[in-house]
Amino acid sequence: MLEATGIANRIYATHDFVLRVATDHHDAIVDALTESMAAPAARQAGILTSRLIAFDNSRNIADRPFSLWKLVHGETLGRIRCSPKMCEHTWRAQLANKSHVFTIK
Repeated sequence: MLEATGIANRIYATHDFVLRVATDHHDAIVDALTESMAAPAARQAGILTSRLIAFDNSRNIADRPFSLWKLVHGETLGRIRCSPKMCEHTWRAQLANKSHVFTIK
């Protein structure tokens, strides 16, 4: 199991895939449903995010929603330890890279 950065999922990984299983937290199911729609839409818009391989909310295999994602090897931006100036630069660069997504025209 991978170290979780939140409380809504238990996270398991292989070298290529991540399995996210909703926890018993009261927001977990809503979060799972939201990310199953939001992440593919974000990816379609050009935002760098993992590719959703499968989502199952049928409760036939597990008693809760789960999703399978393509693993992206890299660093979680919120966990990078750097100087305040470097962190600010990193975040600004990421936002600038996708500024067209955040701009209302």
